[in-house]
Amino acid sequence: MVNKNAYLLLILILFFAACSPSPQTPQITNPPGASQETANPILKPLDFGGYPYPFTETEPPLPEYLQTPVQVPTPSMDKGVVTGSLRNLDGGEPLQFQTLFLGQKVYLTPAPGYTYHIFQNTSPKTTSDINGDFAFGDVPEGEYIVMVWTPFGAYVIMENGTELMVKVKPGKTLELGELDAVDVMKHTETP
Repeated sequence: MVNKNAYLLLILILFFAACSPSPQTPQITNPPGASQETANPILKPLDFGGYPYPFTETEPPLPEYLQTPVQVPTPSMDKGVVTGSLRNLDGGEPLQFQTLFLGQKVYLTPAPGYTYHIFQNTSPKTTSDINGDFAFGDVPEGEYIVMVWTPFGAYVIMENGTELMVKVKPGKTLELGELDAVDVMKHTETP
């Protein structure tokens, strides 16, 4: 035997479904006497060559500020400058617009080992330009590691199987040359 409450619920659902108005598509018409040529342009069909929006085969040009090569600053008496160029580990082409940090090794105590550390707001930070070149300005004296930060994670630049350590001295410019890095848009693994 059917539960009375379930039976009443079914009847109410059917009643409300039958009484609810069905959605209607609004009809837009041109004013009386208007020809198709003088009609509302919103009602005219648009032709984009089969695409739902205008499509071009080429990418738009880069804004001028992204095409400007990096300017190497002059070191101050109490701060240093670090410059270099990022190259793709696979093909050697420039790695453009990569975010780089100068991080520090933090040794674990009392356990052996270390970790890498950057402060997103205060650690020296720069971006590689259209040619892959970069320059850190106003770097306090000290020993740093070079890290590349991406939305997919951060990794340390390696040289001959160990992390690249840079020693910054006040009033000096340290030229690192070409550094091999990974294009994370093409690879899922980091060095």
